[in-house]
Formats: sequence, structure tokens, C-alpha cells
Amino acid sequence: DNRTTDIGLYSGENSILKTDRGDLYTYSTSALASGFAPTPDNPSGFLRINSGTTAFDDDYFFNFEEKSGGYKLNNVVYAGGNKAVVRMAKEDDTNADYLWATYGPTIDPALAICEMAVVDLEAQTVTKLNIPAHGGEWGMANLYHDGMVYVNISNADEAYIYQIDPSTATAAKGAKIDGNWAKGFAAL
Repeated sequence: DNRTTDIGLYSGENSILKTDRGDLYTYSTSALASGFAPTPDNPSGFLRINSGTTAFDDDYFFNFEEKSGGYKLNNVVYAGGNKAVVRMAKEDDTNADYLWATYGPTIDPALAICEMAVVDLEAQTVTKLNIPAHGGEWGMANLYHDGMVYVNISNADEAYIYQIDPSTATAAKGAKIDGNWAKGFAAL
């Protein structure tokens, strides 16, 4: 499909999302900061394969770059109810220093370009979360549990777990990490 670019990204295990009703969504970053060099001309976005079919839906394209005001997807976690939590970045794709910039959890806070949002895949809306700009990580360790999404937010000064409620698009700062970042989560 030529409306966006390659599906997924390096260490993006969740590049195909399955919704509650069985639709499949894919995402493409199109971002230099996520390792795509040269930067593709097509925008960052979501495509859909409707439940019971095997082809992309010609009537659906969520141009994330346009709807978010210039951000590009970095990583996505499906959170039920056609909602997803996304790590995104706004970059200057003409600046070679941005290559792989979303993969540094210990980045200087002044250089951090990752931010978080909740998206509604059906309504094609983007709601930015009140989480500070931060570095990324190789993949996006997360846990979706009891309707909440838990993610690591790190920079060179601090690392915390944030609890995100996708139904209200709110986030709460949680446990401080004694280290650089959490590489995994589990509910035991």
C-alpha cells in the first residue's frame, strides 16, 4: 500500500494490532528518528485490514502525521476499545543528528524528542498526554492490565513508570526506577 511506508520499525514487536472486533491495524513511522534513512516521502500513519478480509481497507488511512500536527509514530500499544497509546516524535528530517534519536533512554532532557499520546483508531484522533519529553528505548516495554497501560519514561536525569488511562487520555507518574529504564513488565 503506497499511502504510507514500511510497516513497523526496529524492535517494534507490536506493529500489527488486533482490535476487539478482529480488525487489524498496522503502523508506519516514516521517521528518521526511528531509523528510516533516507526519510520516506510518505507520511507516518495507520492502515486497516477489516475483520474477515485480507487486503488493506481502501477507505481507511489514518494520516497520523497530519492529525497530530507533525508528529511521527515511534511505537504503539493497543489498549482496547479502538484506543492505543503511542510514543511519537517530532523531528527535523533534514538534520542527520535525528537518525535513531528515539532510541536513547538516557538522552539529555534538553534534546529529548519523544512524547506520548492516546489515539482513537476509529475516530482518527490524537490526544497528547501530560508526560514530559523523554528518550525512547529499543522497543517499548509496556503492560496493558486492568484497562491501564504502563510504560517507562526516561532521560539522563530520571526514569519513572507512568500509568496511562486510555479511556480518559490521562497519565499519572508512578514508581521511580533505580536505573536507566525498565526493559519489561509483567502482571503476576
